[in-house]
Amino acid sequence: MSKAAGLNIRALSFRRRRDAAFHGFIAIALIGCSVLLTPDKVKDAQPWGVHFLRIVGIAFGLGIGAAGWKLWISADRADQGAAGEEVIAQDLKVLEQKGWKFRYGMMIRGIGDLDIIATSPAGRLFVIDVKSHGGTVTAGGEKLVRRYGDRTYQFEKDFIAACNNQADRLKALWKAERVIPVLCFSKATVNVPAGSLAGVYVVSRQRLIPLLETL
Repeated sequence: MSKAAGLNIRALSFRRRRDAAFHGFIAIALIGCSVLLTPDKVKDAQPWGVHFLRIVGIAFGLGIGAAGWKLWISADRADQGAAGEEVIAQDLKVLEQKGWKFRYGMMIRGIGDLDIIATSPAGRLFVIDVKSHGGTVTAGGEKLVRRYGDRTYQFEKDFIAACNNQADRLKALWKAERVIPVLCFSKATVNVPAGSLAGVYVVSRQRLIPLLETL
């Protein structure tokens, strides 16, 4: 992973945490003021009107606080994602010595950033989407799910569709004949029997380099 790409992800995480802290401050201030607002403190105000304002203020404060919490969770994911990409980038240095070329953190409007774009010595183009989730990743119909023990959990988004979308957009943007989509989990154990799902190769960190060299 390039230093610039890593810094971009860390900067994104910092901005999200800063915004989350600001949301939290506003939420606490708004809820605190609403709780302290009583009819005897507002001149010529009807009691029902003051109570209504208190309810509205607390509701807005809770909403702002919830938005701040989502930003904080998003920042955690950005940090985890950056760490996962850095680990994979270190692994891929072996292929650089064999003539492979890699580009990290390319931004595409409407898609976001492509974690890794790989070009083989033969000119084959790959887009590699890196995920840092844990557990065991397996197929659940046409989508991926992850298991912890006896429990199965849905992912927060359809990673297969997203990876295919990245490949299609990169193919159109670079006018490439083909872009091969790869979904790599830096931490999880991957148990996808066919090795691919809906055209996307799904691998663990340990299987990424052998897959690229095979393809």
